[in-house]
Amino acid sequence: MLTFREVEQIFEAVGISPAELEEDPSEHSSTAGRIYARTGGVSEAIANTLERLRPGRAVKIRAVQADGVQDCRKLLKEVLKGKIDAATGDAWAARR
Repeated sequence: MLTFREVEQIFEAVGISPAELEEDPSEHSSTAGRIYARTGGVSEAIANTLERLRPGRAVKIRAVQADGVQDCRKLLKEVLKGKIDAATGDAWAARR
């Protein structure tokens, strides 16, 4: 973590003056960044990014949802035991 003063010192050291920089016409956060925390947001962000990077090439995305700390722990244990293979989408079989 940096304080505002430390960031200011870094900018001064490298000769950056934020007040003199041109305004960026794009939004300050990406669409992917804004939807990330929503239910299904990560999958949607990945799908949108893949479409932007590889237009017209369909990529099948299979997601596994974990709700809360307990569910996340269970999911991580399944990954570590090899019960979930994100590359092939075999997560569905493991979660049934």
